[in-house]
Amino acid sequence: MICCAPFWAADILDKSSFIWTPIREAQIIQVSLDHIIIYYAPTKEFKSEYEQVIRSRIQTRMGDIQVTTESVQSIPRDKNGKFRTVICELSEAEKHKSLQEKN
Repeated sequence: MICCAPFWAADILDKSSFIWTPIREAQIIQVSLDHIIIYYAPTKEFKSEYEQVIRSRIQTRMGDIQVTTESVQSIPRDKNGKFRTVICELSEAEKHKSLQEKN
């Protein structure tokens, strides 16, 4: 199990999971300790097999977790016109449990 750690998940997003995949933008949402959702906006060059590449890269870094991918036209923006690359939806109890298991 993993703890929601935006700096770490952002590192995954920026450096390994999406490199060399034709996407315009992507967002990772951690919905539970063992499930993340990846929303991505593909370019015209994107092929369906890239979804498995992304899932595999995430699982290599984060372990045996469920990775759901979903193609979108664009990532929803905040009021300021930006989007968050990583969103943690873990409850405080899940965060605490994960931290205890790490130590």
